Amino acid sequence: MGVKDDIAVGVYPDGVETEQTSSYHLVAADNFNGLANSTLRAGRALDPLLNATLQKMFGYLAFALDPAGQNPLNSDSDLQEDAGVGE
Repeated sequence: MGVKDDIAVGVYPDGVETEQTSSYHLVAADNFNGLANSTLRAGRALDPLLNATLQKMFGYLAFALDPAGQNPLNSDSDLQEDAGVGE
């Protein structure tokens, strides 16, 4: 299973991780972002699907986090500060 398969199975078209839990969403976004950063550091082009998915995933986080940068306690989430995600 490759990254495109992971995206197809694990991320809805609107960019929300399929578990619909903010903590899981954060982990998935951070993992995909790590891959994107490694790809760019290696001087390779970023796959358009990965780039578009990351934009949507971080867009969701921008709207979902409270002003203090904490995630909503939805589904199986735990409280964590996510304001620095994607750095």
